[in-house]
Amino acid sequence: MQLNELIVTRRETGTKGKTHALRRTGHIPGILYGGHDTNVAISIDKRVFDRLLQHAEGNIHQIVSLKFSDGNDQWNTTALIKSVDFHPIKGYPLHIDFTRVRMDERVRTTVPVELKGQAKGFMFGGIAEQLLREVEIECVAAQVPSHITVDITDLGVGESIHVGQITPPEGVTVVEDPEKPVVTIVLPRGAVASETAAAESGEQKAEPETVKKGKEKDKE
Repeated sequence: MQLNELIVTRRETGTKGKTHALRRTGHIPGILYGGHDTNVAISIDKRVFDRLLQHAEGNIHQIVSLKFSDGNDQWNTTALIKSVDFHPIKGYPLHIDFTRVRMDERVRTTVPVELKGQAKGFMFGGIAEQLLREVEIECVAAQVPSHITVDITDLGVGESIHVGQITPPEGVTVVEDPEKPVVTIVLPRGAVASETAAAESGEQKAEPETVKKGKEKDKE
């Protein structure tokens, strides 16, 4: 398993002013924790992390190789990107949490869900409504997939796939609620409205005929 490498340095902790000053220099503050070692406050070059995100295919929670290069303090460790805080408006990363992992230990993380195939319901105007875009999994760190694929080929309009129907790669266990819906094939709102209007129009056209027949019976 080829890991992306991130070069990180130690950073000073303290006031928010120091954190803001760090971001102004083009770096992202982060924290490395877990394992049997102490927590380490770190910083990452924003341009390097942005490139990682661009090639991540939506998978933020990657396992990466962290390379410390801080004067004589140089060492490597393997870590899982546990979480990334983004700016609520501008969308750039504000802070990154890393947790140490060994490649032979079991980890729990989330990976993106990717849809595959052309659903049968597409022939009748249906569209895929994806309700779950990430799924929580558990496996050995070396086997963490970049994504989970869900085949929607056999789905008709009104049909769904739930978590319990997902077939993960060998060695990977999905730990979400099996009843949680992943994707469903629905008709666009405009199409549903048109069908409803057409049905109501048909009922209204049939009504005068019923009244007319009733009047003819009264004459008899």
